[in-house]
Amino acid sequence: MIVSLFFQFGIGLQRTIYNNFIAEELAIDAQGLGVIESIREIPGLLTIVLIAGLGLFTEPVAMAICIAFLSAGLVLYGMAGGLAGLIVATTVYSIGFHLYMPVQSSMVLRLAKFGEKGRRLGELESVRALAGFLAMGFVVLTARYLNYRMLFWWAAGLSLIGAAIMLLMPRDKTQITARKMIFRKRYWLYYVLVFLTGSRMHIYQIFATFFLVSIFKIPVQHMAILLGVSNLFSMITRPLIGRFIDKAGEQAALTINYSLVILIFLGYAFVKYLPFIYFLYILDNASMGVSMAISTFLDKIAPREEITSSLAMGSTIQHVAGVMVPVVGGTIWSTFGYQYTFMAGAFFAIISLFACRFINQERKLKEIAFVPSGES
Repeated sequence: MIVSLFFQFGIGLQRTIYNNFIAEELAIDAQGLGVIESIREIPGLLTIVLIAGLGLFTEPVAMAICIAFLSAGLVLYGMAGGLAGLIVATTVYSIGFHLYMPVQSSMVLRLAKFGEKGRRLGELESVRALAGFLAMGFVVLTARYLNYRMLFWWAAGLSLIGAAIMLLMPRDKTQITARKMIFRKRYWLYYVLVFLTGSRMHIYQIFATFFLVSIFKIPVQHMAILLGVSNLFSMITRPLIGRFIDKAGEQAALTINYSLVILIFLGYAFVKYLPFIYFLYILDNASMGVSMAISTFLDKIAPREEITSSLAMGSTIQHVAGVMVPVVGGTIWSTFGYQYTFMAGAFFAIISLFACRFINQERKLKEIAFVPSGES
């Protein structure tokens, strides 16, 4: 929890200033943003390969290595002078971020008691939201004294504190991150859900924020306040969402979520009243927390020894969407208008709503003996 606070604080600083930085200082347009974000997702495609490379380390050491990569990327952001520098910084940052997430989720699922996994993931998401809220407040208080580059360096230094603390955790050499790549037919629904969730997530993370900055000309201080309020709301709701997942099940949680996302994206596309757009953005950020239900669903259909590798494979599949969506979404935005990008997001949510109807059916397969681990 403490490590996550520092790690997510660094990410929160980057997220708060990134769009303003590239738009105001580097003059990157929507199409350029899409290209950069597509490159950012390439390490996500390689997650399953990279995570296997961390298999020689215990989980705490592997997580410290991931944080070090992310911190190096933040330093490089502060040094970027154009598109080329931004691409290098984005790649290094992305390697650390995408390796960290499946290892962290695996640790939480391993340490949490049965029936509390959603709750524990929710609590971790709450810490993540708290860190984001503190990061937004930091930007609001220091924006007039620190330029964008200095803020990136602050983010790097604070993230490294998390890496140092992680090295203090007890290290059981029997608990390694992963040793092999796993892709199994019986996890097909998990793979479909993470792909669709990746498509929806990247439309929100990339284009919803850019929408506010480029269309409504939101200054960085106002953007920081909005993100701070979003994270404060998420900090309160994420543990509640986790408990709801434990009690009502993954299917109910995801059904409600995808129904809500359809309305949110249509709101982005057609509503022009800024206060209401703020409300949709806050709600959109909060709804992202329901995606933890996909991880708890995997935990219920996969044996313990396959969780980390399967989460890594899911991250790789999710980032297939991450490579395609930014480029396609940016091109649609530049060619037809932002409305069509968000309408595409609503379309992905509709497909997701249909896919989650199979969750309970797949859960019943738990009653059947697992296929021998050598089968792929």
